Amino acid sequence: MGADLSNADLSGAYLFDAGLSEAILTEANLTGCRLRGATVSDAQLADARFEYSIPNDEDITPSDIISGADLSGADLRAADLSEADLREADLSGAHLREADLSGAHLFDADL
Repeated sequence: MGADLSNADLSGAYLFDAGLSEAILTEANLTGCRLRGATVSDAQLADARFEYSIPNDEDITPSDIISGADLSGADLRAADLSEADLREADLSGAHLREADLSGAHLFDADL
């Protein structure tokens, strides 16, 4: 199990090459984070906030994004979000150009 960062305020952090695999980031604030090279596989991201974050699209997998996440304004260009559970997620203002949303669950998502 990774680090427990539940409710942590990581807004604006530069998390380059951060190893966040299996981290518990439930309700964490990652607003405006730079996640280049960060690994978030199998992290728990329920209700985490990613507004205006710039993730590394190579490391985002469908299992990383789960329902209720706040991804408003996030740069998700070319991200593979196929089969992602994005129910009730906030994707308003997110940059989704060339993102793969095939099979994604978008029930009650804010687009």
